[in-house]
Amino acid sequence: MKRFSVMMMVLFVIFSGCVGIPNDPPHEITVRPPKEMRFPKDFDKVWEAAMKTIPDLPIIRKNKSSGLIASNWKNIEGKKRERLNILLIKEGDGTKVTIESHMEVLVKKARVDTGFGTTTKMPQWRKASSDTATSDLIFLKITEHLIEKPPEPEEAILETETPAPEKK
Repeated sequence: MKRFSVMMMVLFVIFSGCVGIPNDPPHEITVRPPKEMRFPKDFDKVWEAAMKTIPDLPIIRKNKSSGLIASNWKNIEGKKRERLNILLIKEGDGTKVTIESHMEVLVKKARVDTGFGTTTKMPQWRKASSDTATSDLIFLKITEHLIEKPPEPEEAILETETPAPEKK
């Protein structure tokens, strides 16, 4: 009987090592569909406006023939990061622009499974709900670039003719 108890304890210790602490519970993520806006302008003009709009984004891919602009991660306030995929498509006499935003937050002490039922706490980027602030701002800036400004009025040059002196 004693032998059986010892054996059961040994088995318990061996198998309890295989049971790990579960990872941090998943946080709720709101998946938002990509935002779209149609511009009644030529594709080339909209492409040019989009490129002027995003000079501070770390662009990793841009292909005018496919209409794709993809950014790398950009840190926001040190605890968030965002990357964008912008797609421009010719549509009739206009251009449709679609912006897909991916957001992640930094969890400083996330439980990470290291294998064999063990976990450790370390910083880790986790998917997060993206807001529409960046895409709304890009649409606004593209619109501003596409607005045709009236030409600057030329300053009127007043020429006064001085009569030539009469010959006597």
